[in-house]
Amino acid sequence: MFTFRRLALAALVLLSLPALAGEFTRDFSTDADELVLKNLVGHVTVLPARGDDYQITVHVRGDDADEDLINIELDDGRKAELLVAFPVEEHRRYVYPELGRGETTIWQPDGDNDGGWLSKLWRGMGGDKVTIRGRGRGLEVWADIEIRVPEGRETAVYLGAGFLDADGVEGKLVLDTHSGPVKVDGHQGKLVCDTGSGSVKVSDIDGDLLCDTGSGSVSITNQRGGNLKADTGSGSVVIKGADTPDLYVDTGSGSVRCSGIKTDQARIDTGSGGVELELDRMGTGRFVIDTGSGGVELVIPDDASATISVDTGSGGIRNRLDDAEVLHKSRGEMKLRVGSGKARVIVDTGSGGVTITSR
Repeated sequence: MFTFRRLALAALVLLSLPALAGEFTRDFSTDADELVLKNLVGHVTVLPARGDDYQITVHVRGDDADEDLINIELDDGRKAELLVAFPVEEHRRYVYPELGRGETTIWQPDGDNDGGWLSKLWRGMGGDKVTIRGRGRGLEVWADIEIRVPEGRETAVYLGAGFLDADGVEGKLVLDTHSGPVKVDGHQGKLVCDTGSGSVKVSDIDGDLLCDTGSGSVSITNQRGGNLKADTGSGSVVIKGADTPDLYVDTGSGSVRCSGIKTDQARIDTGSGGVELELDRMGTGRFVIDTGSGGVELVIPDDASATISVDTGSGGIRNRLDDAEVLHKSRGEMKLRVGSGKARVIVDTGSGGVTITSR
């Protein structure tokens, strides 16, 4: 009897204690036409759903994870918004071990309504900043999220720092992170990948594609069915296989290598970096290659019809087209015609040689 009473008393004491802080999981579901998700730090994975509803699972993790610390809000409707709100008013430093030795700083956007998506992660901080690092001082907490997307829906994910992945999704998809890599495989529909600092890697894409990095490389494999644009402030661009009406590549600093390209028109612009463009199909539009510093290698199809103008500030010009008609040639300049000359090709280098050949 004494033992039973002691056990009963212990059970009552345990029941009266508050729940222990720690990692927790929250599940959400919505039949919205469009979903916007906003998260400060963590790993977000986007996958196809089996049914007609969005299914979202949020795992809040870390040594300092606490249900009273992280507020998860779903604003439901035709355009639903899920916000994972961190306590940035009280805590400006966060630890996310997945960053290793890395560190990133996110400044609060100016203005309450016009500062972009990050403005909602702040609650009147007054122009301060948040620092996220892999180790050291700070609150160790983050949110890993899995989103399952019904076919044909519009989805946008905004992340402060961490990792963005998508696999097998069909529908318009925006993946935007202040700092961290973006990886997508097997997507159908318009795709936007935007990172302030981090690499972008996409493969097997059917639809319009925009890849934008402030600092970081871009790798694209097998894109088709829509326009393709890659823009990097600093970082190389590699494209292996694309069937697109319009190809546009712009790098402030970084090389560009494009192979297996089928396109009606193209523009490739680098401030500093070499360019390799290998065309399997060449339409009758304009093809412009412009480098401030870097050599150019252009490979055109055997059946190409183009007028090609080359201008180099410093660097030789090598014409390896056996059947090309030379219309003009002088120091640093050359003009060629291949076939009936329908497409217009302009190659301009500030410093760097140019080689033109056919396959």
